[in-house]
Amino acid sequence: KSRMRRIVFVAAKYLSFLFLGFCVFILFLFFYYTYNLPQPEKFTETPLIQSTKIYDRTGKVILYDIYGEEKREIVSFDKISDNIKYAVVASEDARFYQHSGIDFEAIIRAILIDLKLQSKNQGGSTITQQLIRTVYLTGQKTLARKVREAVLSIELEQKYSKDQILDWYLNAIPFGENTY
Repeated sequence: KSRMRRIVFVAAKYLSFLFLGFCVFILFLFFYYTYNLPQPEKFTETPLIQSTKIYDRTGKVILYDIYGEEKREIVSFDKISDNIKYAVVASEDARFYQHSGIDFEAIIRAILIDLKLQSKNQGGSTITQQLIRTVYLTGQKTLARKVREAVLSIELEQKYSKDQILDWYLNAIPFGENTY
């Protein structure tokens, strides 16, 4: 009996050290990936590229609309149709107003569907995560980007209202080739 207790004690001790080491490793990865992240306040300073409009001498008729990669016109949130807002939230992130930047239910759902279909087609990103990815990060699918995206999303949601985030999203995300 005492030998069995000693074996269990030694095994528990090693498992505790392994668990502690794993936790330290996860913390190290977290700090490594989140080092040097942009602050959410800089989000308001990031200008969105708009097209150049050339008007006639009255200033009321647009003669030319010049744009490069992005044909964009910033529209204030109160002038955006509620139908557009509801449609985007319903299609991109139905639980947008319930989560705080990361939707764990959507992530688990996407993982389960991907495992079932044996593909990586499903996404679990929230509107906030998509906005962060578009403005600050790249579309590259890496663990580092996902961690950075999650941290920035949580910070953005703590500092700004859901409507402000949706406003930025609607004005920053493309709705087609060059249509912003």
